[in-house]
Amino acid sequence: MPALLFTFSNVYGSLEICVMLSGILNGFLASQMISYFRNFRHDPTILKASIALIWAANIASFGCSCWILYTFTMTQHQAPLTEISIPTGSFSATIMLEIVVRCMTQGIYTYRMFKFSHQIWLLIPCCALALFEFGLALTWATSVASLRNTLLIASWSSKFKWIVDALFTTGALLDLVITTSICYQLKQNRILGLKRTKDLIDTIIRWTIQSGLITCVVAIVVLIVWAINPTSNLWLGISMCLTDCYAMMLMALMNGRMRLKNDAENHITLTTSISIVGGATNSTHGSSELNPQLAPMPKFKPSNLVTRAGAEEFGLKA
Repeated sequence: MPALLFTFSNVYGSLEICVMLSGILNGFLASQMISYFRNFRHDPTILKASIALIWAANIASFGCSCWILYTFTMTQHQAPLTEISIPTGSFSATIMLEIVVRCMTQGIYTYRMFKFSHQIWLLIPCCALALFEFGLALTWATSVASLRNTLLIASWSSKFKWIVDALFTTGALLDLVITTSICYQLKQNRILGLKRTKDLIDTIIRWTIQSGLITCVVAIVVLIVWAINPTSNLWLGISMCLTDCYAMMLMALMNGRMRLKNDAENHITLTTSISIVGGATNSTHGSSELNPQLAPMPKFKPSNLVTRAGAEEFGLKA
């Protein structure tokens, strides 16, 4: 491997920047989590437990990333760049924590896709890809842990190239399959819907594409950086941020239901106002009968509907 690739910016600088960026993303994620647990207390217990586990695993993964950075910059700062070793214990823990976050997030998306389509033939390949992805990460983590701090940065490409390539390729492919399937099913349901329903479906489709596209693109960037310079820690830092992106995109979708609820409330308020105004106008023109539009409106609370239904917009029922 050319010695030019072993520079302080590649080994230390890129990792420091990505870890700081990961810390910022964790701050945004914390605010999203607090908002979720405050506004959607009636979501299914299993969904809330899964999201709490994703949050805990993401925090633990960030802690391991900070320890890896500390090991590089403090305990090995006097070592030659070509002889810097990876802290295998914390790195293998990071691998497993990251794959837990990614697989659980993809699992929620997969279940959502199945609830939309009710097609078992779509569920099987997604589950197979997720299991294959988890198996690759488990193989990688156990292989790293068995080296006991003897893994050098210089030996990245020779030892684990096929695992890294297969792992992130599988993750990007699974994101693409899930996003495409959900959007297709929503598009099918949109055909026979009313205008209000079509607007709602269009919003969910747009959010789904954005969340799936971001994680897929970041995974592809990891593969590109890894292929260009595997001795740089830049790909490792970006992969840490990828895990944060999975959790943040999931929470953005879950908290986005609050916007859908507000839109529903505004729509109902506007419709009610138009009905009352229309009825009053007819009565001023000498009508001796009550306008049917002035009949008592049925009690309907969109806020209760959204919080009680939980994640129905995402294929989940309380």
